[in-house]
This record gives sequence, structure tokens and C-alpha cells, in this order.
Amino acid sequence: TKLYPYWEAVKYVVTFAPGEFGVGTAQTEDVSDGDTTRFPGAIFTRDEYVMVGWSSVDGGDKEYGLTDATPVIKGTIAFYPAWEKCIYSVEADVTSINFGNVCEDYATPAAQVVSIKNTGNSLVEYTLPATAGYNLAVVSGDLKLEPNETVKISVQPKGSLDVADYSEALLLDTDHNDADVTINAMFVVNAHSFDKY
Repeated sequence: TKLYPYWEAVKYVVTFAPGEFGVGTAQTEDVSDGDTTRFPGAIFTRDEYVMVGWSSVDGGDKEYGLTDATPVIKGTIAFYPAWEKCIYSVEADVTSINFGNVCEDYATPAAQVVSIKNTGNSLVEYTLPATAGYNLAVVSGDLKLEPNETVKISVQPKGSLDVADYSEALLLDTDHNDADVTINAMFVVNAHSFDKY
């Protein structure tokens, strides 16, 4: 009986670790010598930072994308999160709306739409204000706004308002002042005037 050698690939442990500042549980994977695997995404968190990729050095700059293929594995190795400071920044295409002056018993003016885009690198979440003179509603998108996403919000004076000046600063509030949006809405309801002859 002839006996032949049985070969088994050498495997190395690849560790995806949170590093000094990350919060979360490390993951490990056994990878055969000369193979690659994929990075598992943004699996760690850190206050006021966003995980943007992976580094071969704890606290290092981004070397690999969140779900890129790893380099060829030739030994036991660990990878760590690459962090970027949270940036809370948005752009609104409209910050002032003038619905004009009307007389009582007016026809409700058409709604105007405001587009807000998240130009930062972190999630922002808006709260629509309660207001005496206007109705606000989401037309498209979501009040939880991921980076590069846009939400469209309609603004419309309420119907059958009493005679008054309803000019108001409508604050779309977030937990981060840099992302707050104020819409200056103007609308005046006047009493009927009658000429005397």
C-alpha cells in the first residue's frame, strides 16, 4: 500500500479590532495563506466620529474602504478602524418664503417646497416645528438624513386664519446646531376695508 502526503492549507487569524477608541466587539476570521477576505464594514462606533474605513495601524489613516477586499494574507494580522471627525453640514435651497398679504376669507396660498441636503459625513435628524400659522410636511425623503441624502419639506399657510401678521422663523431643529435650518416665512392676513362715499 502506497501512502501519499495529505496537504492542508496554512491558515492565519485575521482580526478586525476596535482599537483604543472604538466601541464594539472584535471579529476574527481564519484565512488561508495567500487568500484575501473582505472588510466587514462599519462595525465599530466612536462618539463624535464616523468610521470611514480600515487601517493596519491603530489610530492610522484610512488605507482600505469599509467593505474592500483585504490585502493578500501572509500571516496573522489585525486591522483597525479609520476615523473621521463628524461634520454636521447641510444646504437648503430656500431660506425665505413670502406668501404675501391677503384679505380675510382668503384662498389658501399654494405650498412652497424646501430642499435640504446633508453635505456632511454624519446622520442628522430633523424635527418639524409646531407653528400657529403654517403646515409643514415631508414631501419626499426622510427626516433622518444620511450623508448626501435630500429631504423635501412643504410649507403652506394654514387656512381660515384670523387677521394678523404670521411672519415667523420656522426652525427645523437637530441635535447639532450646525445642521439646523431656519426658514423665514412671511404671511399677513388683513381685514376687509370698505371705502366711504
